[in-house]
Amino acid sequence: MHVLAATILAQIAPPTGQTFREMLRQMSWENWLAEFWPYIFADRFMVILFLPLVPILLLLPRRHLRIGIIVTSLIFIGYLFGPVYPLVWLAMCVTFYWLSERFAVEAKRRDVLQWGPPLAAILCVGGWYVGSMALGLINITRDFNSELFDRARWLFPLNVRDGS
Repeated sequence: MHVLAATILAQIAPPTGQTFREMLRQMSWENWLAEFWPYIFADRFMVILFLPLVPILLLLPRRHLRIGIIVTSLIFIGYLFGPVYPLVWLAMCVTFYWLSERFAVEAKRRDVLQWGPPLAAILCVGGWYVGSMALGLINITRDFNSELFDRARWLFPLNVRDGS
C-alpha cells in the first residue's frame, strides 16, 4: 500500500514542482478521491478492479472455489479486455487441458514411438503460438473499426473504451 501511495505521489508531485506538504495543503479535501482516481487506475494498477470480486470468492463454499475463481477471472478479463478475449482464453484453457489429458494417455502407451507424444505436444504449442501471432496480421479497415467502435464500444478493451 505504501508503494502505491509513493508511486502516485511521485507521479503527481515532481511535474508540478510541489513538495508533499504543499500538495496536501492545496488539495481539495471535499473530493479527495477525484484527485487520486486517475493515478489509482493507471495501467499497472488495473488489477484493483478485481477487488470487488473478492467478496464473491469469500462467500463461496470451499468445494465451489475453483469454479468461482474461473468465473470471476472470466468476468475480470472480460471487463478489462472486452468480451472476445475471455472466450479465446477459455477456449485455449479447455483445448490445452484436453491435449494434456490426451498426452498423458499417449505417453503411457508402449506401441508408439517414444518421441511421438512430446513431438505432438511441441507442435500443438508451437501451432497455437503461430496461430495467435497470425491474428496480429488481420487488417481491419479504419471505417469498419470506427463503425464498430461507435456501435459496439463494449467489444473493445477498457483503455480504448474509456478513451484513456
